[in-house]
Amino acid sequence: MHCFGDIAAEVVGLGHVVLRLGGEVELFLTLALNTPTYNYAYHDATGDGLMRLTTLLGMADTGPASGEQK
Repeated sequence: MHCFGDIAAEVVGLGHVVLRLGGEVELFLTLALNTPTYNYAYHDATGDGLMRLTTLLGMADTGPASGEQK
């Protein structure tokens, strides 16, 4: 886990926890944070990244299931 900048000390800790636990990226979605901090960026980035992957893989929910009438 590497991070440079003014807020590095804040965000590097959460990354280390996930690495140490051998966690998958979804772990960032389930971690409870007491206050909205820069660590919440992990949560937002994880959600955005997973949505982009599902879109690229054609797995995004784009509406009613095939054969379903509106």
